[in-house]
Amino acid sequence: MADNYFEGVIIWASDIQRGTSSKGTEWARQEYVVEEERGAFPRKMLFTVFGEDKIRRFNISLKDRVKVHFDINARESNGKFYN
Repeated sequence: MADNYFEGVIIWASDIQRGTSSKGTEWARQEYVVEEERGAFPRKMLFTVFGEDKIRRFNISLKDRVKVHFDINARESNGKFYN
């Protein structure tokens, strides 16, 4: 497996979203946008951190420089595919 990553600066962070799954388990997630710092047309990437413990541990803030490692795997649900 290749080591896929995207490096840049956090330019946007959502509020923490919380909810309860159909099984009664509480969950939390927070979304971020990281932007490359190179090129005339820098790319952006949206990523999500799941879990209150990970949100606290990573403690990501606006203007932080980050390196986001990712793995892509498509899954099918009800006739649609999702990464």
